Amino acid sequence: MQVQDVQKWIVARAEEGHVHIDNAAVSLLLELVGSNVTMLAKEMDKLTLYVGMGGEITPKLVAELVPKSVEQNVFALTEKVVKKDIAGAMQILDGLFTQQEEPIKLLALLVSQFRLLHQVKELQQRGYGQNQIASHIGVHPYRVKLAMNQTKFFSFEELKKVIIELAEADYSMKTGKMDKKLVLEFFLMRLNHM
Repeated sequence: MQVQDVQKWIVARAEEGHVHIDNAAVSLLLELVGSNVTMLAKEMDKLTLYVGMGGEITPKLVAELVPKSVEQNVFALTEKVVKKDIAGAMQILDGLFTQQEEPIKLLALLVSQFRLLHQVKELQQRGYGQNQIASHIGVHPYRVKLAMNQTKFFSFEELKKVIIELAEADYSMKTGKMDKKLVLEFFLMRLNHM
């Protein structure tokens, strides 16, 4: 499903529940939950029940009631890494481990996030704007906007190196060369020295 289709689905779901949801709330909901329709349905049902028939789902309400997805925590982790806040990154990583998140899943999400940064950086260098990039790679324009802010901290070559480091971390995890949690922690430390 394309982002626009998911946005329309959210608005239709709100209308079915006889509530209103504005565009900013739709964007925030997508940012927090992602485009998993099952999870979106669960969160929309919760928000609809909370506001009641005729009520309005606002961005403030979405921020208060919708928990951050693992993807959102990985984005926050990436944000810490980008700003060279390794202590903050380790804290988020520990929180994810406490929530019993699988290191392989977390690594896959980091790969996805850094691949997005790499694609955005490459398209920026070709002169593409935010909406063109979003359309070209098939992600929500808001995610592209956030990625564009993060790419300022990396050169194109540094992003290539990060992706190579991620591939090596993936290999280490899958071959059992090292404890999976340690692989992620070492990856974060190596990034700090790039």
